[in-house]
Amino acid sequence: MMVETYDYNNVNGVSIENRNNLLIKLNNAGEQTIQVLMMNPSYSDRELVDPTTKYVISSIVDKNRELTGKGKYGYVEIFNVHPQITSDPSNLKEMEIYEYKYNLQYLYHRMVNNNRDIVFATSDLTNSNAPIDVRHQMVKTYNILLKRVYKIQNNINLFSYGLTKNKYKYGLHKSRGNSNALSKVDILFSNNKYHLNE
Repeated sequence: MMVETYDYNNVNGVSIENRNNLLIKLNNAGEQTIQVLMMNPSYSDRELVDPTTKYVISSIVDKNRELTGKGKYGYVEIFNVHPQITSDPSNLKEMEIYEYKYNLQYLYHRMVNNNRDIVFATSDLTNSNAPIDVRHQMVKTYNILLKRVYKIQNNINLFSYGLTKNKYKYGLHKSRGNSNALSKVDILFSNNKYHLNE
C-alpha cells in the first residue's frame, strides 16, 4: 500500500508493508537504502508518521549532504525489535512464540541479507518501561541481530546517534532531546557478548 505523506523534510512517499517495516522514499535521486533499527513503532500506521520517524528522516537528509550522486540515501527503511504500535512501551505485549519467530526471521531476512547500512536507535532495551517479559524478548532479538550483523559489518556502514552509558551500549533513540548527528560505530565481541562500540 502506498501512502502519500509530505512534511518539511520533503518526504514524498511512505510505503508500509506491515508493522515491522516502514519504507520511506526521500525526495532525491539517491539509490542507496539505509536501515534504522528502533524499539517499537510509536503510532506509525497507514496514515501517520510519528515525530521520531521525522527526526530520523531529518538526520538522514543531513547525512546526505556529505554524500554524492548514487551514494546518497534515497530510501530510509525502519525496523523494530518489537512490531506492536504504541506510544507507551508499558503497553507492549509479549509476542506468542510463532509471532516472535516470525518477527526475528523477518528482521534477519530484511536486515542481514541485504547488506545495507544500518542505524542502531533502539535506546536501552534493558531499562525501558516495557514489561519484563517483553524486554527479554526484545533483548534476545537485538542480540541475535547484533551477532548476525557482526559477520557482515566490514561490508556496510553502521551508525548510531550516540550510545547508552550502561555496559550494553545500545544506540540512543532519536528525539527532540537528542540532537546528535549520525556517527559511525562497529560491533565488538567481548565477555561473551556482542555490543556496539564508538
